[in-house]
Amino acid sequence: MNTNENKQKTAELVAARLRDDILSDKILEGETVAQADIAKKFGVSRTPVRDALKILAGEGLVQITSTGRTLVTKVLPEEIQEIYEMRCQLEKWVLSLAIPVMTEEDFAAARECSELMRQCTESEWSELNARFHSILYRPANKPATLKLLNELSQTINLRANKPIYKVRNTARSLREHDELIDLCEKGDILTACDRLESHIIMNAHALIERLKAVHAKS
Repeated sequence: MNTNENKQKTAELVAARLRDDILSDKILEGETVAQADIAKKFGVSRTPVRDALKILAGEGLVQITSTGRTLVTKVLPEEIQEIYEMRCQLEKWVLSLAIPVMTEEDFAAARECSELMRQCTESEWSELNARFHSILYRPANKPATLKLLNELSQTINLRANKPIYKVRNTARSLREHDELIDLCEKGDILTACDRLESHIIMNAHALIERLKAVHAKS
């Protein structure tokens, strides 16, 4: 492994440790992340720490100011709500395009994914949930839209990981997934899109109310 690969690997390891610390609230929202302190803590130079912080900045977990100061990003309820609103409109549109061209293979794949979600661990849920929705939208053949939706979902999952876990209603989500599959199979575009909208908005409402409560206490 050459020097550049070593530096990249070290930066990724530091980023992973910092990411865990942020998501577990060991480093709190709005808190300053000092490069010197992190370098000392992990026994590395400042260069991989600086690269690690750039990785986390790209994920939205930290913000690097014009002066070079790094702060843990505050998760604003208004911003999360806007992301969910974008997701809702895009997902309804792409689902409406997908339903007329869905095949038996698509329905079978969606049901298989839904079954996996019934047995999955907490750490596996987000990935399987994203896969389930992707299966429903993929027949629309809108790769740029699916890429954007994936990025929006990742932003929410990374920046609001703990609140999502606390408000998740697994039984309701699975039931609504089954209903979506049935409606898609029937070709009922209007009802399927309405059900998808309520599915997204209800999850968003629970998360946003949780975030507002956390902010009210701080």
